[in-house]
Amino acid sequence: MNHILTALSAAAPSSEVIVVATYNPYVPGTPAGFALSPQLLAKLAAVVEHAAAAHASGARPLATMQGDTSGVWGVALSADGRLLASGGGDGAVRLWEASTGRLLATLQGHTGAVWGVALAADGRLVASGGGDGTARLWEASTGQLLATVDHTGAVWSVALAADGRLLASGGGDGTARLWEASTGQTVAMLQGHTGGIWGLAFSADCHLLASGSEDGTVRLWDASSGTCLQVLRSARRYERVDITGLTGMTAAQRAALLALGAVEQHSPVPSAAALA
Repeated sequence: MNHILTALSAAAPSSEVIVVATYNPYVPGTPAGFALSPQLLAKLAAVVEHAAAAHASGARPLATMQGDTSGVWGVALSADGRLLASGGGDGAVRLWEASTGRLLATLQGHTGAVWGVALAADGRLVASGGGDGTARLWEASTGQLLATVDHTGAVWSVALAADGRLLASGGGDGTARLWEASTGQTVAMLQGHTGGIWGLAFSADCHLLASGSEDGTVRLWDASSGTCLQVLRSARRYERVDITGLTGMTAAQRAALLALGAVEQHSPVPSAAALA
């Protein structure tokens, strides 16, 4: 066979969505195609129908910005809707006139892909986070680099407080960090997530910071003290269901159940003396 079919499904009710992926044998681990369950196909059909209706009604983009050469990974819009920032795989941050799509500036400095960008409410400051492990703060009107701060890993997300005083950054090391935007000095390191942080947002009054992680939680922090105020997690379908000793499943099915909240108690490994 030219491809290996892998069913990414668990021993679940028939209402579950099932995805079947085909993998390229010449590039191990690379998906070459996939098939979807009827349930998921119905959902996708509804999305396509909605998009078609919008297109038929005359809905059109206000502007299309073209210039990022390696994919766009992050975008941000100023509060007044005039300025748009984008960052992507080529390591550049670009500033655009939102109404016309005209490129205003290209900010160079990152040595890795730019994963996240943010704009201050008044559009004066631009923040960016990159795969080079840095978060950077720029002056939008001149493109001048104002500050560079370092993480211990790639920076996936950034946020600017509405008053422009605080910069937040988060990334693959699972920490969120608060910085003084004017000096680049560390205000607090926010620890608690067990996975990388993909999203950050300040409250309008700048008192709270929210962080979203691949560990499946959203954490709410006091921006002045760095104290975690609340941990939010949506209930997963198999939350705390014990599958210890359950047989008849493939490794992929077991992994899917664990990702959906199931738990498995591992028996202690017997010592050499016990096996003697």
